[in-house]
Amino acid sequence: MMEPSRPDARCWSEATHRPAASDPTYLQVPEDLVAPLRTWSDPLISRGNPVTLLTEVLSQQGVYNPEVCRPGGIDPVAGFLQNRLQGHCELFASTLALSLRLRGIPTRYVVGFQMNEYNALARHYLIRERDAHAWVEVYLNGQWQTFDPTPASQTEAAHPEGNQLEFSDQLADWARSAWAAFLSRLRRTTLAAWPLISGFAATLIWFGWRFRNRLSGWFSPVASPDELGQLLL
Repeated sequence: MMEPSRPDARCWSEATHRPAASDPTYLQVPEDLVAPLRTWSDPLISRGNPVTLLTEVLSQQGVYNPEVCRPGGIDPVAGFLQNRLQGHCELFASTLALSLRLRGIPTRYVVGFQMNEYNALARHYLIRERDAHAWVEVYLNGQWQTFDPTPASQTEAAHPEGNQLEFSDQLADWARSAWAAFLSRLRRTTLAAWPLISGFAATLIWFGWRFRNRLSGWFSPVASPDELGQLLL
């Protein structure tokens, strides 16, 4: 669960120490992919900005299909091009990144998570394993900019029930987060605070034992309204 950097944030990835934009690794393309990438992309970029055009073609004409089988014995990106742009997010991102590098545009292939489910109660995004995603960062106008070439159907496939969390789900997520935060703080607690914590825990245990009979009635089946009234006295 990560705090959102902005309300409309779609993707999150933990930034690590990365080379400068001038690093030649951001322009590297495997030799066996130069020909198939040019064959696919050259006719598409003759009429405008290659970054925008290639992103639009991939996201609008491609088909998100994580189960598609690629031809054996060839690079996955080459197989993706042969399969008429059918595949998972890693193939969409790789194709865009490498095609732009052929034009001398530095790119970074990025993996992280989509942020779709916002928990307003806990004030954070709920990130699940199924939110794993790949996209591209392109160096334009002196800064890295994010471009996502994967069709939006990936989000729909990951969240067929929608992105809105029910209140009960928000409450359960908030409780888990609060408990995790409490344990984290507990591990950092100074030695002087432990007697107070131990005393509080002992008090709860004593209280539970002392009133165990009455408390057990709260969790037993209620036979009648009169019995419910007795429990509340």
